Amino acid sequence: NMQRKLVKQLIIQTLFPIGLLGVPVSVYCASTGFNMFSTRTCLIFVCIQSTHSLVHSSLVIILNDAYRNTIRRWFGKIVERRNSTSSMLVKSINLSSYTQREIQLFYL
Repeated sequence: NMQRKLVKQLIIQTLFPIGLLGVPVSVYCASTGFNMFSTRTCLIFVCIQSTHSLVHSSLVIILNDAYRNTIRRWFGKIVERRNSTSSMLVKSINLSSYTQREIQLFYL
């Protein structure tokens, strides 16, 4: 079971870069061979190929349980900090020192 999972991850991590790098290069070579070269097409392919590292890193994080759980834990801590900070801010406002009209304006 673990070996199947590993093989599946390796196949996915291999096929995506081949698609991301191989297809644009193949189309570029074919278009040059048929004398249909376009600078715009070349620039599009360069932009597609420049996403390789982002896609590869994202795939590793998505497919590997240990990485995925670590990222979830990090984001959980960030969300907890934001929630606790906002609740402390709300608790620190002393509404008794304001008039009723000032409180109404504050919530508008």
